[in-house]
Amino acid sequence: MNSSPSTHPEEQEDQQPGAARTGELEPVRARRMTLLDAFSVGITPQMDEKEVIDTVFQWIARVMGVQLTAIFLYHPETDSLITAAVSGTKSIRINDQSPLDQGLLGEALRLRQTVFSNNSPSLPWPAAPRLHALAVAPMMARDELLGAIAIGYETEEKFSPDDVQILGWLADQAALALDNRRLYKAAQQKKHQMDLLNAIIYAANTIHDRTALLQYMADTLNALLDSDGCLIALWDEENQIPIPLAATARLRKQFLNLKVPPHSPSFIAQVIAAN
Repeated sequence: MNSSPSTHPEEQEDQQPGAARTGELEPVRARRMTLLDAFSVGITPQMDEKEVIDTVFQWIARVMGVQLTAIFLYHPETDSLITAAVSGTKSIRINDQSPLDQGLLGEALRLRQTVFSNNSPSLPWPAAPRLHALAVAPMMARDELLGAIAIGYETEEKFSPDDVQILGWLADQAALALDNRRLYKAAQQKKHQMDLLNAIIYAANTIHDRTALLQYMADTLNALLDSDGCLIALWDEENQIPIPLAATARLRKQFLNLKVPPHSPSFIAQVIAAN
């Protein structure tokens, strides 16, 4: 979860947003809270990752009204942030990589909390537009970094602590939605695998024709492992060769017509020899 927003010492004063001066702050806050309440029930685990990102992106535009919006997802293999959605600039593109240790973006990730600057902050992207204000919130779930959300003003608007608190809440909700999606997907995959395993056990007890049984197992194992193909062969101990018996559709004709000379070296022979 995002903790209290962090700012720089020279920015402690004059932090009222341009569109929400003292007399207007309460109506703006009330409208935002209404939108946030709707947002919190608008995302479901059944959404895929792109749908979650698109929904969060649209809600940021409705709630915050900024010129720059960017959503990044953490990519463990490259230890970087990958741009998943962006508007308001051509200097950041979808699938661009951003470093984890530069500018306000890096500070937010290092502190694991929302940070902002109203004094023309430096940006980690080449040829990025000059922003008068920038706020960044990390997306965290179960102490794991999932990504970050950045918003900014090119005009002379300023972020208030209230603005940044709302951004942090949006980032928390986005992280929760992404994490729930991943947990839901893992649970669905596990259920699918168990259903296929049970189907194989049932087939082994009910399909008495060997060829039909092995073909069913090849098709089912291929689905179970989400592979590109599955081949099943029996081992001819006397001739030291595999005997093709079943294969998934794309490979079936070629595999079943395979003729292997006796005692030919093969990968299957190596597997058998290695037990």
